[in-house]
Amino acid sequence: GTPVEGTINGVVSAMGGGSVFGATLDVLLPPANDKLASVTVGANGLFSIRVPPARYLLRASHPNYVTTELPD
Repeated sequence: GTPVEGTINGVVSAMGGGSVFGATLDVLLPPANDKLASVTVGANGLFSIRVPPARYLLRASHPNYVTTELPD
């Protein structure tokens, strides 16, 4: 059967290697891009978040950087 939850793991990084500590990663559900979950990125840029199986849009934001989106 279909798993009840999956895990999205990744790294948020900044061009030039600046710190992304405290960045927010939002997990959005297309097509309306409703926010399903959110996690704060650690000092090393790593994140891990558990979500139900689906296709998502990931949005990383930090007050010192331009917000970036990554589809599926």
